[in-house]
Amino acid sequence: MASKYQIDPTKFLATLKATILAKATDEEMQSFCIVAHEYGLNPFLKEIHAFPNKAGGITPVVGVDGWCSLMNRRPEFDGIEFTSDDDADGKPHSVTARIFVKGRSRPIMVTEYFSECSRNTDPWRLQPRRMLRHKALIQCARVAFGFAGIHDEDEAQTIASVTVDEIPKPIFKQRPTKQIAAPAVESDDQIPGAEVEANPPAVPVGTTPVNDPNAPLSPQDQLAALVTGAGFTFDQWQSWAMKSGFAKHESDSFSSVGVALASRLVKSKSDTIDALKEFVGGAK
Repeated sequence: MASKYQIDPTKFLATLKATILAKATDEEMQSFCIVAHEYGLNPFLKEIHAFPNKAGGITPVVGVDGWCSLMNRRPEFDGIEFTSDDDADGKPHSVTARIFVKGRSRPIMVTEYFSECSRNTDPWRLQPRRMLRHKALIQCARVAFGFAGIHDEDEAQTIASVTVDEIPKPIFKQRPTKQIAAPAVESDDQIPGAEVEANPPAVPVGTTPVNDPNAPLSPQDQLAALVTGAGFTFDQWQSWAMKSGFAKHESDSFSSVGVALASRLVKSKSDTIDALKEFVGGAK
């Protein structure tokens, strides 16, 4: 990557650390460079930048212009369309993105919902429809072209808010070789083996304040961070959860997922993501 910009590698790394994230270690910056080089994104032009995590490390963040650049470089990319819907009060409800890929008989389609994506920030307050359209574009591009290891800024903020102590440990003693077997239960909140804290934090379910960096994450917010951080969408997660029997009914967003179900899937972090990868890969 240094040779691409005709800079000495040692000076390149020092310059990158000074301009991107001064407190990052050499190893973290090298990992960041690998991702930037893999996707051909220029960190000095702000096509990609590093976002620090409370749990340690950095998250590569790509703005909407970077995602558009990635799509337009793909020779199979054949255009994108958007459809938006408002609720009864005239407020934005959802945006659906359709990406057309040469050689495929049907477009790739992803719908993002305002109730799930909106955040308490000026861009979301001032330009909610534009921000929701950006969300749909990014998630649809991920599904269409398999972009992994990069995130948008909202996702990075969610990932960055999780501390080391909040990262749950898997509860599976043995990793299954196939999809996780579906438990026979009547509802999401009655899943046997789900561990619920005796004294949970005093935060309404699925409503962790986005403007309080010290607020504890609800199980639903942790599940959202886990799934989107691995590059999957809510629709992909829900399809897998319904297909495998974990969820007995559809949800509008991660915030409406049962507490017990969200807690169990978050605690089985690696197995949940492995099962999702297998499911999505099989669907393709």
